[in-house]
Amino acid sequence: MDGCHDGQRRPPAAAPYGAEQYIKLNSGWGWPGSKPDRDRTVDERWAAIRKAVEDQASGNLHKDGVTKDFSYSRTDAETLIAMAAALLRLL
Repeated sequence: MDGCHDGQRRPPAAAPYGAEQYIKLNSGWGWPGSKPDRDRTVDERWAAIRKAVEDQASGNLHKDGVTKDFSYSRTDAETLIAMAAALLRLL
């Protein structure tokens, strides 16, 4: 877990989750909604990939009935960071 300026510790996936939120707000990629995969535009496909990374990264930030027992390894965190970094390159 990484340290934060407020003295709290964040799960390893907190950094890529924050990046995903930035990408969501700044990419301009429209969400495809219920459009069939084959009919999605390039931007809609990137939006779907971004959402999948966000969902994975947010798993240990939320402690609800589904995610309360989620745990991420260092390799998981490194992979999420690399995926977020790759998406940031597209902006």
